[in-house]
Amino acid sequence: MTEDDAGIPQCGPDQDAWDRWHRGLAAAAERLHDERGIADPWQLAVGWEVLWAEYGELSLRVTGEGADLDGPDELFDEIDRWVAWDRPAGPGRVLDRDRQAMAAWRARLPELQQFWEGVARRVFRIVAASTGLEVTWTVVVHEDEAVWPTFPGSRTGVFVGVISDGDPPPLARRPLAFPQVWLESPLAHRHLRDMTDEVEATAELFAELQDDVFEEVHGAWPQCPRHPHPLDMSWTDDGRPVWRCTTTPETTFDIDETPGLGGPAR
Repeated sequence: MTEDDAGIPQCGPDQDAWDRWHRGLAAAAERLHDERGIADPWQLAVGWEVLWAEYGELSLRVTGEGADLDGPDELFDEIDRWVAWDRPAGPGRVLDRDRQAMAAWRARLPELQQFWEGVARRVFRIVAASTGLEVTWTVVVHEDEAVWPTFPGSRTGVFVGVISDGDPPPLARRPLAFPQVWLESPLAHRHLRDMTDEVEATAELFAELQDDVFEEVHGAWPQCPRHPHPLDMSWTDDGRPVWRCTTTPETTFDIDETPGLGGPAR
């Protein structure tokens, strides 16, 4: 990689892309300073022959395949969301748009909790029917989270100190601006995403719980009826989630025909 007389790295992105994204990032930083009173360091950088917009600890890929944004017009909104909810030092000034977003999310929580209760009920019913495991589960809303302390020195030294001093002190907790929906059971504790598609959510929960069921049944689950390995959660070309054999990928089972339930292979 080389640099031209202006100090702009010469690889991958062209001058027009650099100028466009640089203007967008500068404008976003200025607006955040004016509206929130914060002035985190920012820069446009080149890595892997693509451009990255960096603000504070946030890094967004803005050019090339797999870019996080479609254009500079989206840049402020993406950085502003990070500042409002994920910036370690806080959002600076809390704005009306922050309060409105929090209110809208809280209004959605009962519906989201009910949605995941329906999905979990189906998933654990099939787990029980195919393995004999009767799992007690609940879908709950977490209003706060643990605050993990930081310690000086090496990671090894920290753990040695904790062990030698007995049990660590209980962690402090802080409220969440956006409460989270969690699945809690003896098998697993899982943060549940904001989703509306029941089929997609069912497939995602099966995939997340698969390793936990492995541990309980001490073997593959669901086990391929034709080979000594577990099936993988996959999708058909027409958008159906299925269990798929990794040895013969044409062999699939619908979710409601999970091996162990006695359903036929397709």
